[in-house]
Amino acid sequence: MHEHAEVVGLEEQLTVPTRHTPHLFDLWISLRWNASHTEWTKEFAIDAERHNAARSSTGSMQLVHMSDRQGWIVARGVDLVAVAPREVEALVRRVVARVNERNAVTPNAAPPRSSQPTWSNRVRTSVATGAAGLVGLVVAPRDRSADIAPN
Repeated sequence: MHEHAEVVGLEEQLTVPTRHTPHLFDLWISLRWNASHTEWTKEFAIDAERHNAARSSTGSMQLVHMSDRQGWIVARGVDLVAVAPREVEALVRRVVARVNERNAVTPNAAPPRSSQPTWSNRVRTSVATGAAGLVGLVVAPRDRSADIAPN
């Protein structure tokens, strides 16, 4: 399935000192997926591994899932003296964009639309049909011959 992640933003209230190294910090950047994130997670692991091997002042990236559609990328061990939190967020946005590009589906590979009507379309049709029937009862012409009094 076509999987994309969207960076929601830096969760400043979750920024905490890194365990056992209080001069470094863990920055939590929240994400949302538009679909199950299985393939996306695999692709992200490849980019994160490359970044983590470089060991820079931006720390190492780790993906933490909260649910099928939400989670965080945690930049662990960030040196906030050398780099600003917004720079780390910008780096995460670039990594997410690269992973999204690799997971992009070509238009020809898009899943076929189902010929079955969706639940919302069935409800919409039922409501419209019922409403049309009610309007027909209220607006329908009446037999005027019964209203005319005999002479």
